[in-house]
Amino acid sequence: MPYSGPNDGKLPDYIKELGSDDRAQWVEIFNDTYDTCIEDGTEEECETEAFKKANGVVLSSFAFETNSIGGKIWKLSLCVTNLAWI
Repeated sequence: MPYSGPNDGKLPDYIKELGSDDRAQWVEIFNDTYDTCIEDGTEEECETEAFKKANGVVLSSFAFETNSIGGKIWKLSLCVTNLAWI
């Protein structure tokens, strides 16, 4: 399910907590990945792929900035990485 933009109310809560630029980047990566995948894949496969890619790119940038946000995103990014394997 593609998102309309960085202020889409359907964004995951952990993405809503990011700054506007990071949310915009996440949405762009998610939508591009989903749109490319859906040509040959199922909705479930494409959503999984889009979440993995968008989370990997955007959230990994916070892994080394834990002091600036109290470690919250670091813990979340570990959770998201594990969820991607389900």
